[in-house]
Amino acid sequence: MPSSRTATKTPSPGRRPLDPRTCRALLASQREGRLGYTSGRGHRAVPVHYKTEDGYIFLRTADYNEIAQYAPGAKVSFDLTHRADEAHEGWEIHVVGVAEPLEEEPEVDDEEPEAWPAGVRALALRIPVTEITGVEIAAH
Repeated sequence: MPSSRTATKTPSPGRRPLDPRTCRALLASQREGRLGYTSGRGHRAVPVHYKTEDGYIFLRTADYNEIAQYAPGAKVSFDLTHRADEAHEGWEIHVVGVAEPLEEEPEVDDEEPEAWPAGVRALALRIPVTEITGVEIAAH
């Protein structure tokens, strides 16, 4: 499993740092996040569906997509934000790693398989969770 490094920052009021183990558990509990990468037109952060297993984030995109052109082999970020509706409480997770293209999609256990249109070629990517940080957000 890839190693984890956490950044040391002084959190702002109402924000408490989360340990890497908690961050990994929250990452594994969700299925949609934002992939950040640099394209020919600047920084992008786009929503993607993903799965996690063995310290990696797995996702796929159409092979003609901008992600397929710029993310493979590049340092990318992956972000999750969860907010409770009324309470303004929640958490944020930030992951950094290098996106690795895969020859074929891995078998990942999941109760809800993602639908994929017939005939659309996909590029599968794997992002090792080499850096992970997170904060819990409390209501003021």
